[in-house]
Amino acid sequence: MLDLAPVELEVGFKFFQWDAITKGFSVQPSRVFQVLQGGAFGDQEFFFQVTRRDIDVIARLLRQLQSHDEKLIPLQPLLNQLYQLKTLPFHSPLRFLGYFGLLESLLTHAPKPDDRYDSITRQVKTKLALLENRWSSRLDYSAFNETRPGKIWTKMYSCRSQIAHGTAPNFDRGEMAALKSYKHALRLVKETVKAVMSHALEEPQLINDLRNC
Repeated sequence: MLDLAPVELEVGFKFFQWDAITKGFSVQPSRVFQVLQGGAFGDQEFFFQVTRRDIDVIARLLRQLQSHDEKLIPLQPLLNQLYQLKTLPFHSPLRFLGYFGLLESLLTHAPKPDDRYDSITRQVKTKLALLENRWSSRLDYSAFNETRPGKIWTKMYSCRSQIAHGTAPNFDRGEMAALKSYKHALRLVKETVKAVMSHALEEPQLINDLRNC
C-alpha cells in the first residue's frame, strides 16, 4: 500500500493478515537491497521530509483499500506486482515494462483485430486524457522536451517497443530525445500507474467501465 502513496515510505518488512488468526510479517531482501541502492549512490529523491498531509494520504488509502470491492476490480494482485517491481534493479528494462503491464491491466482490453482505432496505445492515450480531467493533481510533463500528453505517450510507447524488442533507446537524438532520459520515462509510467490505481479506489466503477469500453 505504501508504494501507492505519493510519498513512498520504504519499510524493510511488511505485515500481513490472512484471517482473524493467521498473521505475521515478511521480509524481501532483494527489494530492500535495490531500494537502499538509491540512497547508497546519492539519489537525492531517496530522502524526503514526511508531512502530516503525507500521513493523512496514506491513512486515506488504507481505508479505501479496506473497503474496496475486489470483485469489481481485483486490485490486490496488481498491488503485489507493484510491490515486486522494486525487487528489480532501477535500470532493469523489466521494471519499465512491468509498469506498462500494470497500466494496461488497469485501462485496456484486448484490441479488436478489425478496428484500427482500438489499439492498446490509442486506448491508453484516450483514457488517460479522460482521467486527467478528473484529477486535482494532473500528471507532470514539465520535465520533457515535449509537453503535449498525447505526443509524449506516443513516444513512451515507441520507447516501450524498443525495450521489449531488445533495443536500448537513444535519448540523446531522434524521437526519444523528447523523453530526455530513461529515468524521466520510468518516473512518468510509474506515477501514472499509481494515479490510475489510486483512482480505482475512489471510482472503481469508472475504471472498470473505461477498461471495457
